[in-house]
Amino acid sequence: MRSALITMAVGLLSACAGVGVTRDTVRERFGADTECPKASVGVTDLPGNAYRAEGCGQFATYVCPVVDGYVTSCMRESDPRPTGFPDAGAGSR
Repeated sequence: MRSALITMAVGLLSACAGVGVTRDTVRERFGADTECPKASVGVTDLPGNAYRAEGCGQFATYVCPVVDGYVTSCMRESDPRPTGFPDAGAGSR
């Protein structure tokens, strides 16, 4: 019983760490795409393994598919747009 609880706890911690790593990946990609310093980039979770990155007056949506429990890459859905510009992708999810 105790080993099952330890295994479950490790799995939950790994999942939480994976979300942090994914946000960092999105932050880095957005920073590279927009030349915005990573420290100025905020990342918000969206449905369907998607994330909205925003900073330096711009935003973009990234999708990070999970394969066999791991995020293998994050792809930008569209070109970065000015903050305040309607995000058609976020509302349709």
